[in-house]
Amino acid sequence: MAAADDPGRNLTRATVLAFVEGHAGRALTPAEQADVLRATGEDGDSAFEFIDRFGKEFSIDMASYAWAFHHVDEGTLLRVGWPIPSGHHRALRFPLSVTLLTTAARTGQWPVRYPQRPAVASWHWLNWPLILLGLPAVVALGLWLIR
Repeated sequence: MAAADDPGRNLTRATVLAFVEGHAGRALTPAEQADVLRATGEDGDSAFEFIDRFGKEFSIDMASYAWAFHHVDEGTLLRVGWPIPSGHHRALRFPLSVTLLTTAARTGQWPVRYPQRPAVASWHWLNWPLILLGLPAVVALGLWLIR
C-alpha cells in the first residue's frame, strides 16, 4: 500500500524493509540493512531509479535529497580507478539505511540535513597518463632488462 493511501502514515519498518527487499529480490541481513545501496550494488542510474521509486511509493517530498552524498552518477562510474582510486567525488558518503528510509516514509519528508562543504580535489585524472605512458615504459624497461 502506498503512503498516499495511508492517511496516518503509520508505516512500519517492516513495510519499508519489504519494499527494499522486493527491489533487491532477496532478504537483506541486518548489516546490509544499514547500507541498502551498497548491499544491492546500486550506483549511478540504478540508484537514481531506486530512490525515485521509493519516493513515489511512499509519497515523500524528495526536494531536499542530495544524491551526491549517497551515490555517484554514471559518469563517475566510468572513471579509471587504478592506480589512483577515484573514490566518492565528495569524499563523504552517507549510507541509506532502512531506518533512514523508514523515517522518510513516516514523515513524508527527506530527513537528512547535509553539510555544506566544497568538493574535494581528486587526483584520479592522473590514471590515464600513468597508464598510457607509464605502462609502455615499464614494459620496454622489462624487455630491455631481459635482453
